[in-house]
Amino acid sequence: MSLGGIRNIDYQEIWNRLNSGDIVPFFGAGASACYGLPTGATLAASLVEAGQFPDIRGRDDLALVASYVVQMKDSIVIRRTVRQAINSAHEPGRLHELLASCEAIKLYVTTNYDDLLELALAPRRPWWVIYRGLPGTVSCRTPEGDWKTAKSEELRALILASPNPIILKLHGSLAEQPADDSFLITEEQYIDFLGRPQESQIPSMLVSYMQVRSFLFLGYALRDWNVRVLLRKLQWATSDNPIMSWGIVRDAGEAEMVLWKKRNVELHEIDLRQFVTELEQSRNTIKGAMG
Repeated sequence: MSLGGIRNIDYQEIWNRLNSGDIVPFFGAGASACYGLPTGATLAASLVEAGQFPDIRGRDDLALVASYVVQMKDSIVIRRTVRQAINSAHEPGRLHELLASCEAIKLYVTTNYDDLLELALAPRRPWWVIYRGLPGTVSCRTPEGDWKTAKSEELRALILASPNPIILKLHGSLAEQPADDSFLITEEQYIDFLGRPQESQIPSMLVSYMQVRSFLFLGYALRDWNVRVLLRKLQWATSDNPIMSWGIVRDAGEAEMVLWKKRNVELHEIDLRQFVTELEQSRNTIKGAMG
């Protein structure tokens, strides 16, 4: 549904930009939840149960619950619960596979901890760029599977000449070994991360790439304060070069749609699976017209 005088989704324009590499897709929790992984609220409920806190208020607020669990228990409870919730067998959905098939897209951004996007992009042998907790430093997994630690400013020289796509795991990720897990989940971690200068959040070469492209936000709940701050910072990064972006979101109210429209982001409240179906139809129509 589109409210606040926002027009219907221009699937053809979105597909044209995807197919030409002029969009950076952002995968939120809803992009994984619609293919069987837990939502933030579900994960928060699991933490409440793991910590045995039946009366906690705000039990659907993941960042708040995680902060409480750390104070009352410890971070091991969080790591174990998150791994149990996410490490079950799940496969990428049509959304991941469709966007992974767009070879013109060179940068994919996700704030999810799971590996659905990595699995979908495996045939293209992507780079993984993962925030691991140190300001200005990222971990990089090469297309060959080797891990490197690099300063953000070194990233350009490391991967500039590579034709392989890049996955930016903006909020961290699970690791092969539990002790190596590093991800943002508590309120304190989000405040620390979002309060840093932009160059300590997103490597400068990736910000430069984003500045001349649209964004496609998939499966975000824009009432989450940490998401609003992140998206606003990204809009500031492109303020001198206004470009239309789109958001396929959950629980978007009329006021949010109008406000984000002012920032050149057109919001649409629609099920992601329906969005993928419509986008695939536009792709097929365009291909058919081209013969």
